[in-house]
Amino acid sequence: MREADHRCLVTTGSLTHFQEDVNRWTGQVGAQFGIDQQDYQLVLLQGKYTHAGGFGMKEIRKETGIVSLSELHLAESVHLQLDSGRLDEWLAAEERNAAAFDAVADPLLRKLNWGERMKRSDRPWLRRLLSHRGRGR
Repeated sequence: MREADHRCLVTTGSLTHFQEDVNRWTGQVGAQFGIDQQDYQLVLLQGKYTHAGGFGMKEIRKETGIVSLSELHLAESVHLQLDSGRLDEWLAAEERNAAAFDAVADPLLRKLNWGERMKRSDRPWLRRLLSHRGRGR
């Protein structure tokens, strides 16, 4: 964690979610590694229906002091998978699930200049994996 170029705190607009994520990850886990709360960037996962309640990026930034990176609008079924701790199973179950999530990951990858970084990578297996995932688009 100390050597990472970017540290993202991924949470939802639900009060209990972002308070727990901030307190546990930046307060407890990050502190054990000497990483301050301001060293994280906030990735906010929002459902399609933001009128259903919850807090937005501006309110969470004000409450936590964490700089925003991205706000992603997801289908509610993804939130159910996150809450149950089964996102990996959902992504692996069908190619269309993983492909649907690509649209969520792409803005982050562009913002972090991931494509250029992978060109310089000394991990050929990772370049092949990303190349394979890119063929279906």
